[in-house]
Amino acid sequence: MAIALQLGIEREMGSAISFFATVAPSEALQSGTAGEMMTDAPLALNQPILQMMLLSLLLVYLASKTGGEITNRLGLTAILGSLLGGAAIGISMLGLVVLPGNGVTAENSLLLDFVQLFYPPFTELERTQIFQAQGQILSNLSQLGVILLLFQVGLESNLRELIRVAPQAATAVLAGISVPLLVGLAGLRWLFQVETTGALFAAAAMTAVSIGISASILTELGALKSKEGQLIVGAAVLDDITGILILTVISGLTTEAGVNVIDLVVLVVWAAIFLLGSTVLSRMLGSAFVGLLKPLHVRGGLLLLALSFCFSLGFVADMVGLEALMGAFAAGLILSQTAIRRKLEHELEPLADLLIPIFFVVTGARTDLRVINPFAPGGLSVLMMGTFLALTVLIGRLSGAYLVPCKTPLNRLAIGVGMLPLGEVALVIAGVGVASGRMPANLSAAVVVAILITVSITPGWLRSALSRSKSSDRLAPSDPVPTTKQ
Repeated sequence: MAIALQLGIEREMGSAISFFATVAPSEALQSGTAGEMMTDAPLALNQPILQMMLLSLLLVYLASKTGGEITNRLGLTAILGSLLGGAAIGISMLGLVVLPGNGVTAENSLLLDFVQLFYPPFTELERTQIFQAQGQILSNLSQLGVILLLFQVGLESNLRELIRVAPQAATAVLAGISVPLLVGLAGLRWLFQVETTGALFAAAAMTAVSIGISASILTELGALKSKEGQLIVGAAVLDDITGILILTVISGLTTEAGVNVIDLVVLVVWAAIFLLGSTVLSRMLGSAFVGLLKPLHVRGGLLLLALSFCFSLGFVADMVGLEALMGAFAAGLILSQTAIRRKLEHELEPLADLLIPIFFVVTGARTDLRVINPFAPGGLSVLMMGTFLALTVLIGRLSGAYLVPCKTPLNRLAIGVGMLPLGEVALVIAGVGVASGRMPANLSAAVVVAILITVSITPGWLRSALSRSKSSDRLAPSDPVPTTKQ
């Protein structure tokens, strides 16, 4: 596989927000680039596009806060509420906020039908242009939201604790990916009679933890700075890199060209540079950043400079074949070692509250819950395969947590549960499999079911697991007591 193909795949992975869109080949995956989906819209369409965006954001925020409020009152995480709120306004139910991909077209958008009432009839091409423009803008805003989320996670992380738990995190990742990959492959092949290559893609999709969802849940529960929280974050970062490498290898194995070992080595080296560089150079880069702030007196100078740093590392990470999320996390980790950390956290919160909900709601809006209808043709088989895949993830994550070597008390159940949520990398792997013609649509739908199961059961279970820990065991000696954000 050429490095250009790898970078193209990673850009699809960079749109983490679309990770429920690959039940069937999306236009982006079929064409190879998201840009080919877009047609330059005439200036005359700018106004309806703007109106579509304003109404979309109105619905997104209403869905986020309404869903979050309901789940919060039920004792569940607001993140699950945002996901379900997105599903309610998305393709699964109301069809108000729908995005291109998974066979969804402009004809599925009731919001576009509403906007159409105020204009002369749009041609089919104009409807498509408006619909695709709205979808691309929402996806970009959603991507920006998850980048800010990972920047925030890095900023609130304890670098010393992350370094300390690195060997343990590696152990958890090794077991956590081996069981789903091997057991999932064998089970799909022999229990469900799935063709080997398709089963390999589906099993590989089960190895990827969603660092965005895991980190959000930990932050909401006030457990991000705990020993368990830092170990989960460290393992999720390593798992994300491993998922990229697995995608590279499997994609190469399913092409005539095979795996390009040099490209694979380059990717591993860049991943190591990012992780080790943000650790080794954190003090030096942090001091240089603080030095740049001294001559600045205008309002918002700290926040804008910090965001510039975040986006710069995100751009570099994306260019070398990693995820932009990895660069954002590294930027936050570097700035977490500076004296302006607390002030930056405070200034970042309003912007995060504005953009992060878009990530979760758009994720839910892309989720097609209709694939889990047991009465539809083939629906029961999809449910059974999805449940089986989710079980392999559960067994793998808990096995990895209980194999972690540790001399001090550790809440292993919380670690295993915190690593359960599947997400963006999982669906990208499945999407590449579908686009290659090696993975049937029903198997990709089973991946969606597994993701829904892991995302749904994690928040409540993690809250329960963490509540069993004594506070003295949950916190590293050097960590301050975290406060739960409302």
